[in-house]
Amino acid sequence: PEAAAVKLFVREAGLYRVTYEELAAAGWPAGVRADRLTLTQRGGAVPLAVEDGGDGTFGPGDTLAFLGDRLAGEHGYLNPAIDLLEATAEGQRA
Repeated sequence: PEAAAVKLFVREAGLYRVTYEELAAAGWPAGVRADRLTLTQRGGAVPLAVEDGGDGTFGPGDTLAFLGDRLAGEHGYLNPAIDLLEATAEGQRA
């Protein structure tokens, strides 16, 4: 099966918390291992904290948190996005 992926857009620098339910509404699948989640922006890793309820799976009731950094410019929040991906190995953690 194809790895899960979704783009996250930030309007300003700060701490962001995203729920599984918000991601599911954008097409994120259930059953992805929490240790396989990774965030990248412009090719670099973005540290990520995952609250998975202790079951090791990112699903209903779970959240992820990260520091988002808006890029400079009038429309910097649009390009490039922060990519949330299901990695083939354990993801980068804060």
